[in-house]
Amino acid sequence: MFRVLKEVPREMTPNKAKTKEETTSHLSKLKEEWRKLHRNHGNRDSTHIKMLLRETLDYRDEFLRSHTNSVLKDLVEEFPCFSDALYVLFEFAVRFGDKKLKEVSQSIKTTVATTLKMMGITKDHLTEGPETMTEVIKYLEDATKFDRSGKGRDGHFSSIIKIYENIEDDDVKNKLKSKEMTPPHLVIFKSESKKLAIYIVGDSIHISSQGSTVTSVITQLLAIYYVFDIDYPKCYAMVLGLLQIFVMNEAFTYETSKKFKFYAKKFRTVFDSFAKDD
Repeated sequence: MFRVLKEVPREMTPNKAKTKEETTSHLSKLKEEWRKLHRNHGNRDSTHIKMLLRETLDYRDEFLRSHTNSVLKDLVEEFPCFSDALYVLFEFAVRFGDKKLKEVSQSIKTTVATTLKMMGITKDHLTEGPETMTEVIKYLEDATKFDRSGKGRDGHFSSIIKIYENIEDDDVKNKLKSKEMTPPHLVIFKSESKKLAIYIVGDSIHISSQGSTVTSVITQLLAIYYVFDIDYPKCYAMVLGLLQIFVMNEAFTYETSKKFKFYAKKFRTVFDSFAKDD
């Protein structure tokens, strides 16, 4: 397993210590506010939910320190608002700062532009739809994965993105199911008659994405691994490691494939040239 963070960092000043009774009250109010928001189909001010998330941050710190299995499942059960990626991004901003979130938003754009350049795709052929998202991620996966003859063989490699076209509603529910401890990955549903739907699926739960562009959804997936301190599974480790370097601007110090080492050097040259132009 590939650990992202040794400790859960925090940008903001810690809250004044809460009593157990205060925390219990905040958790209860948070669930009630989420139920109200859900009943109104999201047409309600989310300010109170965000305030309560700030007030319960210390509780989540302790939760993350004490949980080693099914972190995502248990967190979403305790904080159902995290089934919406909007609140995952809010949590990221609380922990790392708004400035960091803005930097990540810019870096992911540069990373996608770099990838498309290395793929030979020009701006004339660029779209922000699921096809581009799929091409970008699968290209990065193929460019960095362990060789089949080496450590990545026999099930160690699996794509972090799955796309389904024109499937029935009942089948959609089945595709959103996952086993406990399954690492978070992207699931996309395309249909000629329905709006594009993108979810982050893993650990027996699914999270609704915000937006449908390449950059926004990859940012949300990374945010889930970061704010919930989830291990990188070996099957996704190389592509997540590359994104950690270029999107999060943090070193990736774990075992990497030969392809990863070679590709990361080439990627750096093109990435830096784009970054200078921004």
